[in-house]
Amino acid sequence: AMKLISDSIAQVPIVVADKEGQIKPEHRISQLLNVKRSTAFSAQDCKELIGSWLSICGSAFELKIKTGRNTAELWPISPDRIGPVISTTPGEGVTGYAVDGKREIVYKPEEVIHHKFINPANPFTGIGPLEVAAKTVDVDTWMRDFNASTAKSR
Repeated sequence: AMKLISDSIAQVPIVVADKEGQIKPEHRISQLLNVKRSTAFSAQDCKELIGSWLSICGSAFELKIKTGRNTAELWPISPDRIGPVISTTPGEGVTGYAVDGKREIVYKPEEVIHHKFINPANPFTGIGPLEVAAKTVDVDTWMRDFNASTAKSR
């Protein structure tokens, strides 16, 4: 199922349109998102990775590689390698992104695109459908074990 979802996501073109709704396929951002996101990965590969990561853990990250003021490439970063650093000051939100489980900020918020499925328990991180399903299985297993232990104690 995850493969079908990520393949379907990869087929959807991301478009830029002007104020009148005219689609601009030659726009620099359209080209970046749909043709070549990076020198190492095709746009299709990147979209498939993002779809897979979203299905598994609910988060996907892309690093913006700049040329001057423009984003020239988008490099996918595995969500098990990077995560948001959340400020302890109310109203600040994410102060940056840390790599490999450290709290040291490596990337500023404007350098990273964080795709996510909203997690009601923590709006700064994502939650994947598989995580939700796994929690349901855990509760079902716990209830089965509880009922079995209760029946044995009688």
